Amino acid sequence: MYIQKIAEQIKERILYNTSQGVDKYGQPFKPYSTRPFAMPYGSAMRQGISKSDIRDKNKANIFQRVGKKPKLWVAWLGGYTQYKGLIGKDGAKVNLKLTGNMLDSLYARSESIRSFFDIDLSQFDSNITGNMRIDIPEFDVIIGFTNSEAEQIAYWNILRERDFLGLTDDEVEDVLQHFINLNE
Repeated sequence: MYIQKIAEQIKERILYNTSQGVDKYGQPFKPYSTRPFAMPYGSAMRQGISKSDIRDKNKANIFQRVGKKPKLWVAWLGGYTQYKGLIGKDGAKVNLKLTGNMLDSLYARSESIRSFFDIDLSQFDSNITGNMRIDIPEFDVIIGFTNSEAEQIAYWNILRERDFLGLTDDEVEDVLQHFINLNE
């Protein structure tokens, strides 16, 4: 059905815009932070960051969290931008794709909605009685995630002023016009 194809096209546009670092308003994403941030030492090691980078006092500080189960943590002095660079990603390019899991779980589906509009025919001609019901087909496009972890990551990105779940009015018009032209 064309409605599902429209939903898929909207999803593809969202993915393209995100890869270009553009939000749903057509604006560049807010840059990644350069403020220090901390993560568990083991996570840094699993990401493939070298021990020499972790121990480099110009890049990171290692500290032990206090509590029931003390754990080693790493504070990246150059923030998330530096962290992305250390794992082999471009820290300057904001495309919301660290592992790809969030964007890979994005889905699009269409949902039909049936609306009815009742018209009192006597308002047009006093000799006619009764109502006429007009069926108005409508649809919604639903963009979501196949797993809750990806949904949570998307939520945090949106809170950080990187709202990628949508298109500009012009882009929506382009998608719809494409399918209108196919049907003519």
